[in-house]
Amino acid sequence: MPIISKIFDEYIVQSGERPEDLALKFYNNPFYNWVFFIINDIVNYHEQWPRSTQQLQAYCAAKYDNPAAGKDYITTEVKKGIDIIVPAGKVVPSTFQITYYDGSTTVTANPVASRSFYQFEESVNAEKERIQLVKPEFIEDFVEAYLIRVQKAGMFDIGITADSLSMS
Repeated sequence: MPIISKIFDEYIVQSGERPEDLALKFYNNPFYNWVFFIINDIVNYHEQWPRSTQQLQAYCAAKYDNPAAGKDYITTEVKKGIDIIVPAGKVVPSTFQITYYDGSTTVTANPVASRSFYQFEESVNAEKERIQLVKPEFIEDFVEAYLIRVQKAGMFDIGITADSLSMS
């Protein structure tokens, strides 16, 4: 197993959780919030961090005239025993059909469901909710190694405590 997978855990961000909340929760230091941006390749907090339920509703209301209107059609899962014949969530035409042999009969199915603009945005947001985090027992080593690398590159200073921030 690669060492990289041993220092990270997957986490599902809950509605309304912010990076500083998670940094405090996992690392006892809200100033380690930047770690989530680095390891999840997030460069725009407002577009790439998951929205809370209320933020998602407001976003959809502002973006779409009718968030409940149909956006597209997606497949519903079709299985034959334990085998998946059609995976769920693929964008298809409303007339999509699949024909398969179930062992004794030829079956034709129309595994299609309508998806609204809001449901689409929910699925995009759900993907954003799945983040990686540095396991708490490795955070100090990660921060130290990252700060050394940044300082060697001459990029910029990172505030990791309230005392290291200045408003000059």
